[in-house]
Amino acid sequence: MSAFVSSPHGSQIGAPAGRRHDAARTLVTLAPGATAHATLAVSDVLIGDNCRHRRVPVNWIQVYPPGRFSALYAPLNLLACADPGLVTMTVTLVSGG
Repeated sequence: MSAFVSSPHGSQIGAPAGRRHDAARTLVTLAPGATAHATLAVSDVLIGDNCRHRRVPVNWIQVYPPGRFSALYAPLNLLACADPGLVTMTVTLVSGG
């Protein structure tokens, strides 16, 4: 799961990311030092009018990697939608590489 947050370990801002399931799930096994990735797509809330009065600056994203029960946090700087009923980002399945 991924979501915008107010700070590391802070409160969630808006809806969590939706999941894209347009590919078959497969087990990704990594050798030591290898990498994997997932793509996070974020809608530009400035283009649409769906979130006109709930736009807020966001400086952190929270990510729960597969199989983990504790979150990782990464800094970012964007304008996001604080409406918890409007999903503005999606994440793909994890793949190797």
